[in-house]
Amino acid sequence: MAIRLDMPPEVVPGEVPSSRMRRDKSGSWKLALKRDWRLYTLVLLPLLYFAAFRYLPMAGNVIAFRQFQPGGSIFGEKWVGFKYITLFINDPSFWQAFQNTITLGVLKRHCFPSVPAGR
Repeated sequence: MAIRLDMPPEVVPGEVPSSRMRRDKSGSWKLALKRDWRLYTLVLLPLLYFAAFRYLPMAGNVIAFRQFQPGGSIFGEKWVGFKYITLFINDPSFWQAFQNTITLGVLKRHCFPSVPAGR
Protein backbone atom coordinates (compact mmCIF):
# COMPACT_ATOMS: atom_id res chain seq x y z
CA MET A 1 0.00 0.00 0.00
CA ALA A 2 1.45 3.34 -1.07
CA ILE A 3 1.33 6.39 1.20
CA ARG A 4 -0.20 9.45 -0.42
CA LEU A 5 1.08 12.78 0.87
CA ASP A 6 -1.92 14.81 -0.30
CA MET A 7 -4.36 13.03 2.04
CA PRO A 8 -4.42 13.29 5.86
CA PRO A 9 -3.40 10.13 7.73
CA GLU A 10 -6.18 7.83 8.82
CA VAL A 11 -7.10 7.58 12.47
CA VAL A 12 -7.55 4.08 13.76
CA PRO A 13 -10.61 3.70 16.04
CA GLY A 14 -9.56 3.63 19.71
CA GLU A 15 -6.26 5.36 18.96
CA VAL A 16 -5.61 8.82 20.42
CA PRO A 17 -4.81 11.31 17.66
CA SER A 18 -1.44 13.03 17.80
CA SER A 19 -1.18 16.59 19.09
CA ARG A 20 -0.61 17.83 15.55
CA MET A 21 -3.98 16.53 14.47
CA ARG A 22 -5.89 17.89 17.45
CA ARG A 23 -7.72 21.12 16.62
CA ASP A 24 -9.05 22.06 20.06
CA LYS A 25 -6.47 24.17 21.91
CA SER A 26 -8.76 25.41 24.70
CA GLY A 27 -7.93 23.99 28.09
CA SER A 28 -4.50 22.71 27.07
CA TRP A 29 -2.71 24.73 29.76
CA LYS A 30 -5.16 23.44 32.36
CA LEU A 31 -4.44 19.91 31.29
CA ALA A 32 -0.69 20.52 31.41
CA LEU A 33 -0.96 22.09 34.86
CA LYS A 34 -3.02 19.19 36.14
CA ARG A 35 -0.68 16.62 34.63
CA ASP A 36 2.66 18.26 35.62
CA TRP A 37 1.77 20.09 38.84
CA ARG A 38 4.83 18.66 40.62
CA LEU A 39 7.19 20.21 38.08
CA TYR A 40 5.44 23.58 38.31
CA THR A 41 5.73 23.42 42.10
CA LEU A 42 9.47 22.89 41.78
CA VAL A 43 9.69 26.02 39.63
CA LEU A 44 7.36 28.03 41.85
CA LEU A 45 9.35 27.66 45.07
CA PRO A 46 12.58 29.30 43.80
CA LEU A 47 10.54 32.06 42.16
CA LEU A 48 8.83 32.81 45.46
CA TYR A 49 12.21 32.83 47.22
CA PHE A 50 13.69 35.35 44.79
CA ALA A 51 10.59 37.53 44.91
CA ALA A 52 10.49 37.61 48.70
CA PHE A 53 14.19 37.94 49.51
CA ARG A 54 15.72 39.63 46.45
CA TYR A 55 13.15 41.89 44.76
CA LEU A 56 10.80 43.07 47.52
CA PRO A 57 13.62 44.50 49.68
CA MET A 58 14.68 46.70 46.76
CA ALA A 59 11.52 48.75 47.26
CA GLY A 60 13.09 50.01 50.51
CA ASN A 61 15.90 51.66 48.53
CA VAL A 62 13.44 54.40 47.62
CA ILE A 63 13.97 55.81 51.12
CA ALA A 64 17.43 57.07 50.06
CA PHE A 65 15.83 59.46 47.58
CA ARG A 66 12.90 60.73 49.68
CA GLN A 67 12.54 62.84 52.78
CA PHE A 68 11.52 59.96 54.98
CA GLN A 69 9.40 60.48 58.09
CA PRO A 70 9.23 57.50 60.47
CA GLY A 71 5.70 56.17 60.49
CA GLY A 72 4.99 57.64 57.07
CA SER A 73 4.82 55.99 53.69
CA ILE A 74 8.05 55.36 51.79
CA PHE A 75 6.31 56.49 48.60
CA GLY A 76 4.31 59.45 49.90
CA GLU A 77 6.96 61.87 51.17
CA LYS A 78 8.84 64.66 49.36
CA TRP A 79 11.34 63.62 46.66
CA VAL A 80 14.83 65.01 47.44
CA GLY A 81 16.97 63.17 44.86
CA PHE A 82 20.65 62.80 45.74
CA LYS A 83 20.52 65.23 48.69
CA TYR A 84 21.17 62.62 51.37
CA ILE A 85 23.72 60.73 49.28
CA THR A 86 25.83 63.87 48.71
CA LEU A 87 25.44 64.77 52.39
CA PHE A 88 26.71 61.32 53.32
CA ILE A 89 29.67 61.41 50.92
CA ASN A 90 30.71 64.91 51.99
CA ASP A 91 30.83 63.89 55.66
CA PRO A 92 34.49 63.43 56.78
CA SER A 93 33.65 60.33 58.81
CA PHE A 94 32.42 58.63 55.59
CA TRP A 95 35.90 58.67 54.09
CA GLN A 96 37.42 57.27 57.30
CA ALA A 97 34.84 54.46 57.33
CA PHE A 98 35.44 53.85 53.60
CA GLN A 99 39.21 53.60 54.17
CA ASN A 100 38.67 51.20 57.09
CA THR A 101 36.42 49.01 54.96
CA ILE A 102 38.98 48.81 52.12
CA THR A 103 41.82 48.08 54.61
CA LEU A 104 39.88 45.30 56.33
CA GLY A 105 38.92 43.79 52.97
CA VAL A 106 42.51 43.75 51.75
CA LEU A 107 43.87 42.38 55.04
CA LYS A 108 41.24 39.66 55.18
CA ARG A 109 42.00 38.61 51.63
CA HIS A 110 45.79 38.49 52.10
CA CYS A 111 46.10 37.37 55.73
CA PHE A 112 43.25 34.84 55.81
CA PRO A 113 42.84 33.49 52.27
CA SER A 114 41.10 30.27 53.35
CA VAL A 115 38.27 32.04 55.21
CA PRO A 116 35.11 32.29 53.07
CA ALA A 117 34.01 35.80 52.16
CA GLY A 118 30.67 35.52 53.95
CA ARG A 119 32.12 34.74 57.38
